Amino acid sequence: MLEVQKANVNPDDTLWSAYRVNSLSDKEKKTYRTIDSIGYKYKADRFLKTTVSLVDGKIPFKFVDIDLGRIIKYNNYEGFRLELSLHNNAKISDKIIVGGYFAYGFKDKEYKYGGDLSVVVSKPREISIGVSYSDDVTESGGLSFYKQNSLFNDSYLQSLYVKRMDRTISEEAFLKFKTFRYMKAKLFLNYSQKSITNDYRFEVEKENLPELVDHFNFTELGLNLYYCYKEKFIKTPYLTMSMGSKFPTVFFNYSRGFNNILNGDYQYDRFDIKIKKSFLIKNLGTTSFQLQSGYINGNLPYCNLYTGIAAFRKDYNIFVQNSFTTMRMNEFLSNRYAALFLSHSFGNLLLKIKKFTPEFVVATNLCIGDLNNPLKHFNVDFSTLDKGYIESGLLIKNIFRSSNGIQIGIGAFHRYGYYSLSKTIDNFSFIITADYGSAK
Repeated sequence: MLEVQKANVNPDDTLWSAYRVNSLSDKEKKTYRTIDSIGYKYKADRFLKTTVSLVDGKIPFKFVDIDLGRIIKYNNYEGFRLELSLHNNAKISDKIIVGGYFAYGFKDKEYKYGGDLSVVVSKPREISIGVSYSDDVTESGGLSFYKQNSLFNDSYLQSLYVKRMDRTISEEAFLKFKTFRYMKAKLFLNYSQKSITNDYRFEVEKENLPELVDHFNFTELGLNLYYCYKEKFIKTPYLTMSMGSKFPTVFFNYSRGFNNILNGDYQYDRFDIKIKKSFLIKNLGTTSFQLQSGYINGNLPYCNLYTGIAAFRKDYNIFVQNSFTTMRMNEFLSNRYAALFLSHSFGNLLLKIKKFTPEFVVATNLCIGDLNNPLKHFNVDFSTLDKGYIESGLLIKNIFRSSNGIQIGIGAFHRYGYYSLSKTIDNFSFIITADYGSAK
């Protein structure tokens, strides 16, 4: 790890004299004074802090940070969502972090809010404890892994396609820590109440009689892990930034659901894993893969099962890495599944004409799954994945590149095999790609 620490020295030359071979000349002293005066005049230190915060997805404003990635979002359920999320910054304390958010969806016309408190126990070991509360909507059948602090990630684009959401009140206590050098972990105890926002009903037995219900209580004790062997970092007083690793990145979740503890109604074990890696093949380009799988051994309602990693809609399609671009939202339902996303980028090896250097990418995505309780779900249409889902496509990225580094391209995917649709055109997905890179 490359670490840049805060300077904590006296303004005199006592410290520096012990290391200097020769004393400063008049010209060198004048140079240092000029550089310092420029820094003070243009507030270089403040500019540095602001830039670092923006990279971390935050906008500093006096003693609080505004979460940049949450100001405005869009999804099929809420429409446009405006949100103000604030947390105190180091000007108040770098040991105790308090914050909250308030949001409004223009399509569902509902207010959402939440808050959290965390205490940093040890910075070197990244140990912190905290609690959180939220009254919000969550994706029905959604899935998340250990959160990385980055504004530029697939989950932001994936949220554009979310169609079904549940009103969720969530209370959580958590412990975060770093262990085994390259592993980060989150241990949590969570209680959530979910209310269905559509006509869906789940069959349960009460007093040995079947009953259809639309609200659910879950109590979970779980562990989220993130592991990247020999991951390199740049650590500054304001931010720790990952520089990646040549080894695979592994995400793993385990949670245990409890019945009759903190009002929880369901007992189950849930396992989720995601492994991703890219590697360069000389003179051929870069191959990338992501393997993702999940298993639930209990009898759960729709909201806590797997609904597929879909990213398709009829009016527009923006490419989301490691998702099924021809799969309709909520088309499938599973309690166990395995998915593999494979892609190979030829870079600009296939075509390079002066400043026009498109990037050609070929990809194939596969998924298989199953559902253990298909007869207990009512007022909802879905299929199972036991026959295997497959799609392949071609992307031509970087057709247009703006001066600020935004790269636009096009692509198409085709689904085939058992789950192909009756109309040929419905098996295709035509997409726009959006990437960010340095302008050339």
